[in-house]
Amino acid sequence: MKLLIVTQTLNSKHSVLGFFVRWVLEFAKQCEQVTVFCLDRGEDVFPENVTVVHIPRTWHGVKTWPLTLAYKAFVHKDKYTHVFVHMNPEYILSAGLVWKIFRKKINFWYTHSSVTLRLKIAVFFSEKVFSANKESFRYKTNKLNIFGHGIDLGLYKGVHIEGSLKNELSMVYIGRISKTKRIDFVLETLSRLHSDYNIKARCTIIGGPLTEVDIKYQAYLLEYVKEKGLDQFVSWTGPLSLPDAISVLKEQDIFVHTSQTGSLDKAVLDAMMCGVITYSTNEAIYPVLENLNKTLCVKTPIEVAENINVLVKGDPGHILNLRKRSREYVENNFSLVGLIQAILKKIYETSR
Repeated sequence: MKLLIVTQTLNSKHSVLGFFVRWVLEFAKQCEQVTVFCLDRGEDVFPENVTVVHIPRTWHGVKTWPLTLAYKAFVHKDKYTHVFVHMNPEYILSAGLVWKIFRKKINFWYTHSSVTLRLKIAVFFSEKVFSANKESFRYKTNKLNIFGHGIDLGLYKGVHIEGSLKNELSMVYIGRISKTKRIDFVLETLSRLHSDYNIKARCTIIGGPLTEVDIKYQAYLLEYVKEKGLDQFVSWTGPLSLPDAISVLKEQDIFVHTSQTGSLDKAVLDAMMCGVITYSTNEAIYPVLENLNKTLCVKTPIEVAENINVLVKGDPGHILNLRKRSREYVENNFSLVGLIQAILKKIYETSR
């Protein structure tokens, strides 16, 4: 199969989208030829059967990428038979007509609870639609295929899972610093562990702000930490690439996941692969965590702190079992190799 992949960023050092480089590498193992269109490119090296085409966002300050994308789709039309669009429906709106004219089958991956007119148009143009779970795709269509996330298991081979928790409990948050991520929830949990249960704990925040609003929210968080007297218990790493984030994650005891996007957040699976015990307020994560222990599904900082207190005072054997089962669940259900194989099988069906 000759496949065109369209994505925003192809850079393994990117703190959020760096994982997609490994998707491309896995597609390359299973396809004759892969062409990638991206708006942002890093310095990653790819096999000979992968061609990367950079689509500049602007030209002399004018937003030109939609026209450039459509033009490149035409210029490279003989290099691919099928199209795989990652996340952004705008790419299909820009080049979808070109692909339809030249009978290129469009396949679309989307994981977000938001349903917009652009999404509906993208689905209309697509032959197949893929998502991680039902909560991650709220628009009803018979084109939808649910496959879960793809985790590169090889990244975690050196991670050793311990049974006991640290004397000073280590918590972690990973993701963008944004009000929608509710990091104040995590910090309140930390505060309650200190004040209500006299549990020594610290928290590492992995991530950074992207917008002016995010920067103001981070300033609020810093002030909150100061007011609660938590300065010495909170560390801020800034954005990290996935390998660097794993180096931090594997040293953590607890991940408090508070996003309410309704999507299956990949960060949860990364943490579970490191054996980090994960609590989440996100309903999309509940089906995953309920398979491990229902107390991991939470709603308030009070509930999280209470459940962590029970965990700390519990049997170390139970903790080790919970860590191992978390990792095994991801290994058995979210392998990157299995995901790409499943996607390509469905894409291949559209060419029959």
